[in-house]
Amino acid sequence: LWFWSTPPLSRFELLPLDNRLLLVTRPSEKDKYWMLMVVFMVVMKAMMGMSFKQVLRVLLSGIGCGLIHHAPLFFFGMRGYSSPKALIVTLCTEWPAIMMGLFVITKFLCGFGSPVS
Repeated sequence: LWFWSTPPLSRFELLPLDNRLLLVTRPSEKDKYWMLMVVFMVVMKAMMGMSFKQVLRVLLSGIGCGLIHHAPLFFFGMRGYSSPKALIVTLCTEWPAIMMGLFVITKFLCGFGSPVS
């Protein structure tokens, strides 16, 4: 709740909230996320024997986590998102790669017989 309410409330001068704008630029790592997604997808299909539907579930969970994290930043004009296209590219690369990597690493560390999938 605090995460969603702070940006719009910070625009009111009466509240003791910091309403300054911080502009930060950093290089985009989208190409690395795409490569990691392909590597993890190959591992999930070839080494783990997962079906397309199972891989898709992990991928969609990453997109869902990306929505939870990035949508508030986009809708409140934070993090420098200037277009819906930038948001879509971020949602389809960053968090899906993180979730797929987390799934693969957890499966390898816990063993293939564990009920992670």
